[in-house]
Amino acid sequence: MTVLRKDASAISNFFDRIEAGLGKRGSSFMDLDAISHDADGDRFLVREFKEVHEVMSDAQRRTLEALAKLPLVTVWVVRRTSVPDILAWLSLSSGETECLTIDQYRDYVRRWWMCR
Repeated sequence: MTVLRKDASAISNFFDRIEAGLGKRGSSFMDLDAISHDADGDRFLVREFKEVHEVMSDAQRRTLEALAKLPLVTVWVVRRTSVPDILAWLSLSSGETECLTIDQYRDYVRRWWMCR
């Protein structure tokens, strides 16, 4: 069983237990932190947020990489760093990486919404 949340009674853990053993070998049950849908362009922005020392599982990485290959889907992995107000940002859709201030990150999100 995959424990997705530290709280054993979390809803994700509840459904992970229900679905245990259903699926193919090498597949996984995981959650995504944020998905925005732009109804005007029928686009999706997927964000996975990680704490400074949190590790992404191979299954989660493979899932996010597969999503990033889909048309109209943008996938970002955003990690809080040990430096206050700085985020490590990775776009799985474009391969770009950089460290951003919170204001810069907000600008990236704003620009995503402005694209068509």
